[in-house]
Amino acid sequence: LHIWSKTSAGACLAAPATCEDPWGQLVLIVLACAALILLISWKNYHDGHSDASIVDRLWSVQPVAYCWFLAATHPAPPARLIVMTGLATAWGARLTYNFVIKGGYAGGEDYRWAEVRSWYPGWRFELFNVVFICGYQQLLILAFATPAVAAAQSVS
Repeated sequence: LHIWSKTSAGACLAAPATCEDPWGQLVLIVLACAALILLISWKNYHDGHSDASIVDRLWSVQPVAYCWFLAATHPAPPARLIVMTGLATAWGARLTYNFVIKGGYAGGEDYRWAEVRSWYPGWRFELFNVVFICGYQQLLILAFATPAVAAAQSVS
């Protein structure tokens, strides 16, 4: 949070209800998503661990949603933002389709998480879930959308 306080998101972090900055709004959304994902992963607690696969299901959806949010909330979206949102939507649709045909949304946990859990047994995996799965991966997904933020903030 300290790093973001040095950007235009700082004002939004200080006063979320009055935030009008697109970058700040997106940072607030990502922080809320990370918290929600963590709560859902804990709610889906099974076999002695939280559900790490929730973020896997969102990788192809969140960047698209962030781009659409920027386009929809912009009073007059620049052409670059519209093109970027269209390209992100096509990319997200392709990834989502591939994930669907491989059974990614059928429920259950990706088989690779069992291996990761063996590296971090017990409470260590829960800490890994908070820091890396729910935290860092959300920041990484936000990074995919930052070019759209730049396009939204630019003058056409």
